[in-house]
Amino acid sequence: MTFSNGVLVHNKISNDDGRIIGVSTENGTTIYTVSVSKDSTTWSMGARESYWPEDEVELSTNQFLLRSEG
Repeated sequence: MTFSNGVLVHNKISNDDGRIIGVSTENGTTIYTVSVSKDSTTWSMGARESYWPEDEVELSTNQFLLRSEG
């Protein structure tokens, strides 16, 4: 499944949640650039950027981050 910018996703391997801010393809694999919240309950603590391959990504169910959207 391909996700688009702005979608809140979960990384099954690292157990992180974040918002997709970019999508690219590398060697035939979709890679997502993800803004990952520094605190799993809010965006107010800032975020870091991470790169996640498509096979590690699923929709997030993190209700804390969904509710704290600006």
